[in-house]
Amino acid sequence: FVYLPGASGYFLFDDKHNIVENTSLHIQSLDFYALKQAALSGYAGILGRPVSTLSFALNYYFSGLSLNPFHLKLTNILIHLLNGLGIFVLSHLIFSALRQRDITAPDINTTRWISLAVAAAWLLHPLNLTGVLYIVQRMTSLAALFTLLGLISYIHGRLLTLKGQAGWGWIVASFILFTPLAAFSKENGALLPAFMLLTELVFFRFQSPSIATKRLLMALFGITVILPFAALLVYTVFHPAWLTGGYSTRDFTLSERLMTESRVLWFYMRWIVAPDITQLGMYHDDILVSKGLFEPVSTLFACIGLLLLGVLSILSIKRYPIVAFGILFFLIGHSMESSALALELVHEHRNYLPIYGVLLPLFYTLLYPLRHLKSLTLRRIVTVIFIMVLAGITFMRATQWGDPVVMKEKEVAHHPNSIRANIEMGSFYAAMPAASQIEAEDFYRRSYEHFVAAASASPADTLG
Repeated sequence: FVYLPGASGYFLFDDKHNIVENTSLHIQSLDFYALKQAALSGYAGILGRPVSTLSFALNYYFSGLSLNPFHLKLTNILIHLLNGLGIFVLSHLIFSALRQRDITAPDINTTRWISLAVAAAWLLHPLNLTGVLYIVQRMTSLAALFTLLGLISYIHGRLLTLKGQAGWGWIVASFILFTPLAAFSKENGALLPAFMLLTELVFFRFQSPSIATKRLLMALFGITVILPFAALLVYTVFHPAWLTGGYSTRDFTLSERLMTESRVLWFYMRWIVAPDITQLGMYHDDILVSKGLFEPVSTLFACIGLLLLGVLSILSIKRYPIVAFGILFFLIGHSMESSALALELVHEHRNYLPIYGVLLPLFYTLLYPLRHLKSLTLRRIVTVIFIMVLAGITFMRATQWGDPVVMKEKEVAHHPNSIRANIEMGSFYAAMPAASQIEAEDFYRRSYEHFVAAASASPADTLG
C-alpha cells in the first residue's frame, strides 16, 4: 500500500542504458540461447551482474514483450517484501543464537515482537525507497535477498551443529550457493562471507561439539574472507592503478573520497534514525567534498568518530553483543561501496542492507523488557509511532515518485545545487510542447535557468 503510488512513473538515470537500451534483455522466447545472452549482456560492475539482468529479461517476457515500468517496479516491491520476511527470520535466528550463551536474552515471544518491529521499520523506511522504486537497483535488492538467505542458512546450520545435529548442508549452502548468487546480482553480495564471519565471532565464537568442526569452520573463513582480503591488499600494493585509475574521471581524489565518506556514513546514520524528506533524494551530487581534515572541520570529527565507533564495537562484543553486531554489520555493509573504490560519493540505496545494522540494536533497546520495566509501555508506544512516521514519509516519497513532474520539482527544491536534478528539470522544460509564444518563452526561461544552475554547480562538469 505504501509503495503503490510510486509503482507508476518512468525510467530514471541508469535504468535507461542498463534496461531500456539493452536490447539483449528484450527476449522473445525462453530458450537457452536467449536467456544466456540476456544474462551475459550486463556491463554494470566487474561481474556483469547476470542474475539481475536475467530477472529484467524475464520481466520483459512475462510483461507481454514490453518494458513496462509498473511491472518492473511491482516485481521490485515483491522482492522487497521477501527481503522483509528475510529480515524477520534473520532477527529471530540471531536472538536464538544469543540465547545459547546469554541467559538474559529475550524469550521467544519478545524475540518475535522485536523481529517484527525491525522488519516493519526496514520495509517501511524511506531510505530504502530508491532500492525499490529505482528500477535498476533491483541489483541491490536481489543481492540483499541472497545475502539474507545465506545468513539465515548459516545461522540455522550452526544452531543445528551446536545441538549435535546435521547442519553442515546449510552451512556449505551459504558459501557455495548463496554467496555466488548474491555476488552475481551485485558485487557487494561478495560481502556475505564477511557477514557470516561477524555472526560467528559475535554469537558462536567457533564453539562446536568437536575440534574437527571448529577447524573446518576456521578453514572456510580463511579461504573465503582472510585469503581474498590479503590477496587484494598484495595486488593493490603492486598494481595500484586498478584502484586509482578510476579517479581520472572524478573531480575528487582517493584521499578526498575516503575523508568525504567518513562524513557520509554519519549522514546515513542520521537519516536512518531521523529521516528528513527534504534531505533525501534521487541525487546527492551536491555534497561538499572534503579537501582535508579541516575542510570542512567536521571531517576530522567524522573520522575520529568512526574509528572510535569501530573500536568500541569490537571491545563491547562480549557485553553488548547485539549493539556490537549491529554497528559492525553497518560498517561491513558499507566497506565496498563507501570506501576506496572510485564510485560516486552518495547513494541512498547503498544503505538497503546496512540499515539493518542500525535498526536491530535500536528496536532491541526499545523493546527489551528486562531493563527499565516501568518505561516499557512508553517504549512500545514510541516504537509504533516511529514505524508509522517511517511509513508516512515513504508514502509521501512514493507519491512524488509516481508523478515524473512532481518528482523532478521536488528533487530541485530539496537539492538546488544538484547538477543532475537541474539537468533533468531543464531538459523537461526544453522538451515541453508550447501552446503559445508566451508559453514557449516561459519554458525557455525556466529551462535556461536550470541549465545555468547545473553549469554553475560544478566547474568540472560541462553538461549544464
